[in-house]
Amino acid sequence: MKYIRRNRNSIIFFSIVLVISIISGILLGKLQSDSFKNIFLDNVSILKNSLLNNKANNILSHIIILSILLITNSFILTYILSIIYLFYNGLSIGLSIYLLTISFGIKGLLFSIIYNIVFKLLFIILLCFFLLKGFLISKQIIYYFFYNKLSLKKYIKKNYLVSLSIITFIFIIDIIYHFNSSNIVNHLLSICGL
Repeated sequence: MKYIRRNRNSIIFFSIVLVISIISGILLGKLQSDSFKNIFLDNVSILKNSLLNNKANNILSHIIILSILLITNSFILTYILSIIYLFYNGLSIGLSIYLLTISFGIKGLLFSIIYNIVFKLLFIILLCFFLLKGFLISKQIIYYFFYNKLSLKKYIKKNYLVSLSIITFIFIIDIIYHFNSSNIVNHLLSICGL
């Protein structure tokens, strides 16, 4: 709790970015042409089969993107890439909520909310902690560069190790999802009556 209070402003900022990006995703769906929506509606059964038959596989993409972000966190000017990645995740959540809602109505809305909570919420929370550590790394490197305080080296190293631990934890979660996603989706579809 003390850690959250100490980083309250950053957490509020990340939350605002996430809310804006989810709303943007919903608006992006609304702005699509009728022909796009009709094509999507015509392929609803394919979407359902795809969710059931294809395993969730974010393992490689998460490792590559988070590793790149960990490197770019060393420079304050490229830290913005981490915020863009958070925005992208929120945008995809918002778009999926909209598309599933127009496809299945209230059941689709319910499914998309539960689906995103199950498959995305933990990742988003861990991503926010990763972004916090990235911001601290950027800040500490700047202080070290200007003030050359050797004591900062251990804090920079510690934050890098915590960031690597978060990536490892996300990797483990992705493996669990990969082998269980079809069963989870099947249960979610049953719960939502789809």
